[in-house]
Amino acid sequence: MAITAKPKAGLWAVLWDLLTTVDHKKIGLMYTATAFFAFALAGVFSLLIRAQLAVPNNTLLTGEQYNQILTLHGATMLFFFIIQAGLTGFGNFVVPLMLGARDVALPRVNAFSYWAFLGAMILALMSYFFPGGAPSVGWTFYYPFSVQSGSGVDFYLAAILLLGFSSLLGNANFIATIYNLRAQGMSMWKMPMYVWSVFAASVLNLFSLAGLTAATLLVLLDRKIGLTWFNPDIGGDPVLFQQFFWFYSHPTVYVMLLPYLGILAEVASTFARKPLFGYKQMVWAQMGIVVLGTMVWAHHMFTVGESTLFQIAFAFFTALIAVPTGVKLFNLIGTLWGGKLQMHTPLYWVLGFIFNFLLGGLPGSCSP
Repeated sequence: MAITAKPKAGLWAVLWDLLTTVDHKKIGLMYTATAFFAFALAGVFSLLIRAQLAVPNNTLLTGEQYNQILTLHGATMLFFFIIQAGLTGFGNFVVPLMLGARDVALPRVNAFSYWAFLGAMILALMSYFFPGGAPSVGWTFYYPFSVQSGSGVDFYLAAILLLGFSSLLGNANFIATIYNLRAQGMSMWKMPMYVWSVFAASVLNLFSLAGLTAATLLVLLDRKIGLTWFNPDIGGDPVLFQQFFWFYSHPTVYVMLLPYLGILAEVASTFARKPLFGYKQMVWAQMGIVVLGTMVWAHHMFTVGESTLFQIAFAFFTALIAVPTGVKLFNLIGTLWGGKLQMHTPLYWVLGFIFNFLLGGLPGSCSP
């Protein structure tokens, strides 16, 4: 009996499948592809910045254009690449597989989360083509500069709010999936380390996201209807913006870092041909980073005139967070020590990370 080959799907069929899919693997691939497109775009912005700075008195970009490109570079790298690639991209693809689950807990919500993320990125980038141009306030959009700048800031703030909605749904979905859909017999203490890292990053992102939402929404309301908590002329406090903003934007450093630490642990164990060294200690170190990561935001604000006690407290927690971060490094080294190392490309990346991360952490206690 002859076996006939299944005809290949046409372009429109493939596009329709991608537009309507709720499959976690396809959504993970779309997240990853979109994130790496953002990475490439940010690379183009970076080249423009470097070209402008290559020679004195260069006229490649005007001052306003330079600030716009600088803002888009920072926002694209932070919000649309590094978090999305390690957490939502790889996480969507492999977390259900590692748990033995058929899909994430809420597949349709997962799909909606991706399209909200893509919409946020388009919204941020399309501002460049409208009157007033792209935002020129830096990715931090500090008050009052963000209130006094052109219409591109409105696009940027709306994009951040939409991205926050996407993150809220995506992170809640990860937590629900990890807590409820583990295979029979897989306790929390038997989960792969990457799954733990996605769980920790999702908890941290959910907890801290309110700070960025408050900062963004209040600046947008100030721009549109004059409602503000930050204007000192009417009794507001501009430093409050920084409190809101950094309450999210420092923990997000660890939201970026934790999934990649989970990947490093999996790669180190695989290519050392031995189990992870100090599995439980590594888990507690990750959760310690989650807790301490919410207590260090004000080390970005040591020059704004806060009290000495305020500064001492945050300096203490900034130094303390180096402990769980150091534990993670020691666990990686302990995993490699005495193992049957398979010296292939993934392991070289692990070794390069350990060296680079250690050097980066030496100048300051906050390792990332």
